[in-house]
Parts: sequence; structure tokens; C-alpha cells
Amino acid sequence: SRYEPWGVVLVEAAAAGVPIICTDACGARHEVVRGNGIVVPAGDVAAMAEAMAEVAGGRRTFDLDAGCRLAESYSCEAWAERVVGICRELCNA
Repeated sequence: SRYEPWGVVLVEAAAAGVPIICTDACGARHEVVRGNGIVVPAGDVAAMAEAMAEVAGGRRTFDLDAGCRLAESYSCEAWAERVVGICRELCNA
């Protein structure tokens, strides 16, 4: 992406347990790419190609279990719990 405020596809990839490749233009990179992927500069075709070659060639190891655990905090259940918590706080305010 040249610009992506969040990028839910990163959370989906983490939940699926696959390595992530994204650009530094994706806001979710700060939360989702932690040992389970590669962040490259937006518009840097050579860096993107190299990241793809690293993943496809198995030249780099990733902590894919960490990505799966991280993605759990973005599940429907987790979001529902947050919304309920916020509603309870508002009702008690």
C-alpha cells in the first residue's frame, strides 16, 4: 500500500499463521508485524521483491505463533467485550 490507515488483512494473515509482508504506509504494522513479517518502504519495489524472495525461499524465520496470539485480541469476541465494557462505563458515569 502507498497509504492504508489500518489494513485488516494484516490481522487476517496473522490469524492464519502466515508471514506478513507490508509497507511502512500501513498503520497496522505497528501493532501486527512483530517477528511475524517484514515491513518495507512504500514504493520500494526492490525491497518488496527481496522480502517476497525471503519468505518464498524460506531464508528467514518468523514467529508465526506470536502472530496468531496477537490476532486473537482483534477477534469478534474481543471486540464485543470491549464494546460491552465501554457501554457499562458509560451507563455508570
